[in-house]
Amino acid sequence: FPVDSTMLKRVGTCSSVCSTLALEQCNITQLDVDVFAGLIDVRVLNLAGNRIERLEDGVFGSLSGLSILYLGENMIRELRPGIFEGLSLLAELSMQKNNISGLPSDALAPLESLLLLDLADNQVDSIEDGALVNQSNLVVLGLSGNRIEDLEMIVSPSLVALYLDRNRISRLEATAFEGLPAARHIHLNENTLSF
Repeated sequence: FPVDSTMLKRVGTCSSVCSTLALEQCNITQLDVDVFAGLIDVRVLNLAGNRIERLEDGVFGSLSGLSILYLGENMIRELRPGIFEGLSLLAELSMQKNNISGLPSDALAPLESLLLLDLADNQVDSIEDGALVNQSNLVVLGLSGNRIEDLEMIVSPSLVALYLDRNRISRLEATAFEGLPAARHIHLNENTLSF
């Protein structure tokens, strides 16, 4: 069912004390753009396990203090920069088990403080040039269980841990890790690698 701001009105009245809002497995299919208006003190938002297919631009805009956002186990297909406008303090974004097929170059631009991004078990087969370059704080990237064939499309100067298990990587070129100068943990389990 769609969720609008009137449904969360009672939550809004406790905005000065509500730091966590858990709406996990509530059968939510869509969120109105102003659904979180007035919830300025929410730091953790859990929308995992619903049936959300699309996120409107600005839907999280009023949650400027949000630091953790769980959107896993939905049916989200695309990422656009407008979705994350106003979330400059977001440190953790979990979007595993959706239907995301790619990471556009500007999709994460508003997320200046992002430390962890989990896109495991989606259908990601492309990461556009520059998609991670401006994420200067990103240290953990989960891309296990996707359709990635080329490790060289992942360029992130700050990345420490990269999870690429269960993808379609078959070759490692001599330059494969050049775009990952800080990487200390790279997981490539269950790929069909040849050297």
